[in-house]
Amino acid sequence: MQTPAVFIDRLNKFYKDNWVIKNLSLEVPPGEVFALVGPNGAGKTTIIRILMGLSSPSDGIVRVLGLNPRKQTLQLRSNTGYVMQQIALDPYLTGRENLDIFCDLFNLPSKQKAQRINKLLGWAKLSDAADRLVRTYSGGMKRQMNLLIGLLHDPDLLFLDEPTLGLDVQARRQLWTLIADIKKQGTTIILTTHYLEEANALCDSVGVIVNGNLAALGSPERLKTEIANDLHQLKVSFDMLPSLEKLSLPVTPTISNNQLHFMGSHEILWRTLSQLQNEFGDQVRDISYLQPSLDDVVMKISESIN
Repeated sequence: MQTPAVFIDRLNKFYKDNWVIKNLSLEVPPGEVFALVGPNGAGKTTIIRILMGLSSPSDGIVRVLGLNPRKQTLQLRSNTGYVMQQIALDPYLTGRENLDIFCDLFNLPSKQKAQRINKLLGWAKLSDAADRLVRTYSGGMKRQMNLLIGLLHDPDLLFLDEPTLGLDVQARRQLWTLIADIKKQGTTIILTTHYLEEANALCDSVGVIVNGNLAALGSPERLKTEIANDLHQLKVSFDMLPSLEKLSLPVTPTISNNQLHFMGSHEILWRTLSQLQNEFGDQVRDISYLQPSLDDVVMKISESIN
């Protein structure tokens, strides 16, 4: 049986008269991408700090790669990488010079430095920009170079704190591709993000943290099905709105500009659509259907707890 990359059992953290983390338990298998999501102040950063050995739990058991983060800190740090929100680059050095400095901080042997740096630059398609000053880089290139720093020592586990914060859509998706490639190499990834489409696109499982509690845990699809199934949306447009008086629809619509807007479970909305098509099929101008998102999951959980 494989040792979990992360094992947490009944974790509690008490700070300044407040319970920041409350009775939290979870496991992350090796090789997975796992996201912590939730509102600001929910406790996500505290959990990451505890996993990295930067903060002590008040109670509970925490193991990362089978190690105790507080008692085996140096061994843990040699096997984990951390990419923070802030850009950890000197703008007046080149990208290559920045990577070289961090290789020294990671105590990489001199013979390995150039090989490792060139390999990562080529993988991220940054070789052509490597000898330019970082201050000339785009935001996306700086984020990619930031990611390379966390990979220099080839960690088994990588922590990513809001890895695509502030990037445009194209740059964000380029970074997603790199993160997906890291997973393919067998690296476990723990990330925090406020872009829930990011968690949906990248993650095997998601933990929703609200007020220090693990309010939900599962794959993105499972969470959307189990928690937000009643938030599917159906819109049916007509050239001229027909009379609905004789129909007994499973769900009552809101009406606007010759359009019927329904919200409910997948099953109910498809029964509704079937009735409308049977009765008014030749009058329907347009149909749109929207599935719930992880945003809907987090909003629903937050509202139910608060």
